[in-house]
Amino acid sequence: MADPFVLIVGAERSGTTVLRGMLDCHSELAVLYESHVVTELDAAFVRRDDGTLNVDAFAKAFIEHRWFKRWELSENEVVTGLRAADPIFYADAIRSLFALYARLRGKRLYGDKSPSYIFRMTHIAERFPEARFVHLVRDGRDAARSLQQAPWGPDDFAGAVRYWRDWLEAGLRAGHRLGPQRYMESRYERLVAEPEETLSEICEFLGLNYESRMLGFHRRADEVLRHERPRYHEHLAEPLRGDIRDWRRDLDDGDLRTFERLAGEVNRSLGYQGGVGR
Repeated sequence: MADPFVLIVGAERSGTTVLRGMLDCHSELAVLYESHVVTELDAAFVRRDDGTLNVDAFAKAFIEHRWFKRWELSENEVVTGLRAADPIFYADAIRSLFALYARLRGKRLYGDKSPSYIFRMTHIAERFPEARFVHLVRDGRDAARSLQQAPWGPDDFAGAVRYWRDWLEAGLRAGHRLGPQRYMESRYERLVAEPEETLSEICEFLGLNYESRMLGFHRRADEVLRHERPRYHEHLAEPLRGDIRDWRRDLDDGDLRTFERLAGEVNRSLGYQGGVGR
């Protein structure tokens, strides 16, 4: 198998930041935190009339991208690195950037945790044959409540359920088309309860050896939090816990009826049981 381009996807508030922290602790793998560039820089203005890449235009667009700071690269490193790589096509330029990011961290493999890629998975897969998608799923009742409570989330619980459902179903559809060689699903609850076994399975899917150092992700939480608003990831600096959120405690019967009506069937298809009767 060719070296994988690791892409972590999932509905927001499903634990993807935790998984990213774990995989980024692997000695061979550097995983960016929500770069979004794989799809957002794919625009006509970075190409010449013959379809080849305009390297200088691409470098300028990348440096001006809203999340450029997350790469912790200097403008000179970007321009020099891209000119040295001399990519002909867009996908080659993206590979060059991620390879530079990994190399500067002493690693040979790279990845990106950008949940929104879930809507462009088949497109990304076509452009990057080496892409491997890890779709982290979470009980929708917990994810929806967490979304509702986020400052940027829907104001009402029904809106949060629809939001979660739409993201989830987009990932499931794309995963079905991609097949098990390029796509795997993993449950957040199992990652918390059985981290070694779950990470071992994910590593096997990616062609990596499991490393126990991944369990120490919380000791490096500051690397993510310095670019983010810490209150959105307040538990990232703690060892894994399974009691942070529990829909049995957090949702009333009205919420549960709403969830059942809008997303109960798809939630059960993931193996999550229970309902209005708790």
